[in-house]
Amino acid sequence: MSVIVRRTVWVTLLSGAVGLAMLPMAQTQWAEDTRASASRGHGEGAGEGEAPPRAMMLVLPFVKVGVLMGVPALVVLGAGAAVRRLRR
Repeated sequence: MSVIVRRTVWVTLLSGAVGLAMLPMAQTQWAEDTRASASRGHGEGAGEGEAPPRAMMLVLPFVKVGVLMGVPALVVLGAGAAVRRLRR
């Protein structure tokens, strides 16, 4: 297996593990408050009964996926860099 494929598999598996480890945060009071305020439409810039702009509705799902997949991947890459530094 090439080095690139092996590293990609490791980052994918470990970022998935970090994502699963972060899953209990969904049960915290902070998450409940965030969901409750979002369901009431109290986001920034949104008035009473005002729909968010269409451009935002198109872009935000991609931002959400990027953040939810990118943060664990960056944590794994940072941990890998730290391990490599400690080995030297």
